[in-house]
Amino acid sequence: MKHLTLCVAMISFSVTTPAIAQEMAAECKSGPFARYLAAASPKAFAAGKTRGCGWQVKSDTYATSAAIRGKAIEQCQQFGGDNCRIVAEQK
Repeated sequence: MKHLTLCVAMISFSVTTPAIAQEMAAECKSGPFARYLAAASPKAFAAGKTRGCGWQVKSDTYATSAAIRGKAIEQCQQFGGDNCRIVAEQK
């Protein structure tokens, strides 16, 4: 007889208000956000008010929550984001 062990991890997930999600540019809601959702945690997704977005997952270079969030905002700005801010984060 085999014994199975089930481990449950606590996952923190936050998304900003629906109003901000509605303001996210259409091109960010599909491709980039879908890839963000499929990526491993921890991660952060930044979006501009009307254009631009970026996201980052944990890596050797971006190991802290602050670094992950900062890089997501930086990528959003590089893609022409206006007033980029974190709109989703999973720790």
